[in-house]
Amino acid sequence: MPRPMITQHVPPRSLAMLLAVAFALTGLAGHLYVLKKPMGYLAEARDTFFDLRRAHPSDQPIEARIRSVEASTAALREQLQGAGPSLAANEMVAFVIGRLDRLAQSRRVQLISVEPGDIAEVFEFDEIPFHVEVVGGYFRLVAWLHDAERELGPMVVKSFDIEPVAPGDTRRMRLTMVSYRSRSGGA
Repeated sequence: MPRPMITQHVPPRSLAMLLAVAFALTGLAGHLYVLKKPMGYLAEARDTFFDLRRAHPSDQPIEARIRSVEASTAALREQLQGAGPSLAANEMVAFVIGRLDRLAQSRRVQLISVEPGDIAEVFEFDEIPFHVEVVGGYFRLVAWLHDAERELGPMVVKSFDIEPVAPGDTRRMRLTMVSYRSRSGGA
């Protein structure tokens, strides 16, 4: 006697639905366990590629891209080492005094004194301090200090003191500005 097939007792509509659910679950499992992670890596790589492409368009000639990179490197070097000339420590003192005096005249403040301090070693740098005294109006002193920091390259104000000189706007500022220079021979 032949055995009855299970499909004979299951209505065709339910069988079709069962097969559709089985295919859907198999596809979902395949996606989750096999394809999801590599597809994520592919999407991440595609995003990275487009970000790099946007940052460095390749439609420029190679010479233009090289000039652009050289210009940005020079700007970073100037920011790190300053725009001033590369001078020996004794020449730097005269250079700084001259620049501070010129800036004082342009901002109409009186440069009273500039005294170089003793050079100290800090990690791989020489720390060259300058003890400066200036007299003028408060806002002129601030403008002078801003100009001095901008023109003299990587100089840091290590300490400062401002006190009134007379009734009014005139102030006396004493400050210690420090220049850091690499001991390896770079500016």
